[in-house]
Amino acid sequence: MYLLLLAKHFDNDTLYMHADTLKAIQKKTSKKQASTDSTKQELYAYHKVKFTKKDMQGKCDSMYYNAIDSVMKMRGKPILWNNVNQLTADCINITTGKKSLKTMELFGTAFVISETDSLHYNQVKGKYMKGFFNDNKLVRVNVEGNGQTIYYVNEKDKKTNKEEIKAVNRAECSDLTIYLKENEIDRITFKTKPDATVFPIDQIELKEFKLKGFNWRKKEQPLKKEDIFIW
Repeated sequence: MYLLLLAKHFDNDTLYMHADTLKAIQKKTSKKQASTDSTKQELYAYHKVKFTKKDMQGKCDSMYYNAIDSVMKMRGKPILWNNVNQLTADCINITTGKKSLKTMELFGTAFVISETDSLHYNQVKGKYMKGFFNDNKLVRVNVEGNGQTIYYVNEKDKKTNKEEIKAVNRAECSDLTIYLKENEIDRITFKTKPDATVFPIDQIELKEFKLKGFNWRKKEQPLKKEDIFIW
């Protein structure tokens, strides 16, 4: 078993990783590939890969990272946590910038879940998703193919002046775009005519408001570096 402390930093936040096997390779690049750096850096991690940093944690069976295009590819039942969002898919590709995340692609059965409270969960599902980040926070998600959403609507209670869940919106649409603000769904734009219904919260059965394949895996999230050794 090995522990790797990656040299790449995001706002002075180091990424810690653990796997059964870790392999780092440096190769000389061709003149066409080379820019300021004449070496090609690659990282291979496979079997029981787990990593953590301040605002991103992940788990998968294998991972590949190429420093030239700054793409990290997660394979084998990948799961990623970004702030309050849990993301799963058949395959996940993450593109990083110099100091932050840029984009993320989820292929196959793409699923995003965020916890409103211990009983209610916002959910987005589709065949393909592309997420966009700002300051390492997920701010927009494009969903293509069989888009499905469940999200809860909060309103201020007039008596207590506190935010409370008042309704839940369930919608299906082939393609849609979700905008997030402070890690919560702010609005959804449907590209084609959606099949959508809003239900008062006191008139629903919670078990009916979980999309097929729903699996909240908070207990697996490695929040500190010691957790990457626990599979």
